[in-house]
Amino acid sequence: MLFRSGRIIGGDAYNPYTNSIYLYSDVPVVALHEGGHAKDIAGRKWKGSRAALYILPIAPLFFEARASNDALGYSLDTDPKLLESGYKMLYPAYGTYVGAEALGGVPVVGPLAGAVGAIPGHIVGRIKASNVRERYPDSFPPEDDEAEAHP
Repeated sequence: MLFRSGRIIGGDAYNPYTNSIYLYSDVPVVALHEGGHAKDIAGRKWKGSRAALYILPIAPLFFEARASNDALGYSLDTDPKLLESGYKMLYPAYGTYVGAEALGGVPVVGPLAGAVGAIPGHIVGRIKASNVRERYPDSFPPEDDEAEAHP
C-alpha cells in the first residue's frame, strides 16, 4: 500500500523467514491479508516450500489469492463493512500481481504491468463492494451513504 502507508519504499508485508508481519498502514483488511500469508505458511509441513515456489511464474497468484480469500472470508463472517473495504483494496492489489505475471516481460509495458492489472481489479472490486451494501443493508445505516455522498 504505497500511498496509504505514507512510505515510498516498502509497505505492509509478511516475512516468512522471520515469521513476522510488518504493518505500516491502518487498513485492517490488509493486516488480515498478511495474516493469511502467515496462516498459509503455518499450515505447511515444509515451511520453505512456499518461498521456493514463489519464484516460479504464476505461483505468486496462487499465494496472493489464498491470503486474500482468507481475509475476505474472515470479513464475511465478522463485518460487512470490512468485507466491502476488502473488495475495494484486495481486488486491485491482486490485479497488480496478475498484471505483473501477464505483462512483466513485455517491453515498454512491463514497468507499468502492475498498474495495468490494477485497473480491472478496481472495476471488479467496486462492483463486488456495491453488492455488499445490497446484501447487508442493515450494516450500512443511511447516514453512511450521506457521508460518502457529501465528504
